[in-house]
Order: sequence, then C-alpha cells, then structure tokens
Amino acid sequence: MWLYAVVGLLLIIVILGGFIIHLKKKLNEANASWQDCEGKSKLDVDPQEVEKLKDKHKKEVYWLTSILDALPMPISITDKDMNWTFINKVVEDMLGLKREDVLGKHCSRWGANICNTD
Repeated sequence: MWLYAVVGLLLIIVILGGFIIHLKKKLNEANASWQDCEGKSKLDVDPQEVEKLKDKHKKEVYWLTSILDALPMPISITDKDMNWTFINKVVEDMLGLKREDVLGKHCSRWGANICNTD
C-alpha cells in the first residue's frame, strides 16, 4: 500500500516539476516580448499590440496560478536570495498571510531549514 503512495507522490512531483518548467518558459516568453518593445520609440510600438500582450500575459498567469492554488500541497517559489516570488493558497493558509503581503520578502517567515532558520 505504501508503494502506491510513494509512486503517486513521485508522479505528482514529476508533473509539478514539468508544470513549473512550463510556467518559467511562459514567463520568459512574456519578458522577451516586453524587451522587444523596450528598444522601440513610442511611434514604433502599436498600443493595441501591447494591450494584447498584457491581456495574454494576465490570462496565462491567472490560469497557472489557479492550477497551483488548486493543488492540496504547499508550494513556494523563491529567487536566489530566498525571497518569495510565489506561494500557493495552501501556504497562504499555513502562514495566515495573503500572497501580496509575503511576495518579495525572505522565506524565513515559514521556518524552513532551506531558508536558514534552523
């Protein structure tokens, strides 16, 4: 019985890993689109195209965030300085804080060993 649980957990980890890679790819694509617009003068950039990109980006972020929030396990993503860049709904509930209040802050508030909070 425990073997099924381990296999199930490994499957979830693999799926989640693939999902995070997909999320990073989408965010990189969005950043590339924004960088393409940065070097152009205001006359060279079609405002409607910019709005389309913004709308597409918002929809993708909402969709991906909704999927991560639906998972029953805590998920947090940090940058190289261990500052939170994402937490899902389970982590919000564990911390008793809203996502907006912790993003950009050091993950030591969670008390995890990886955050240097032994």
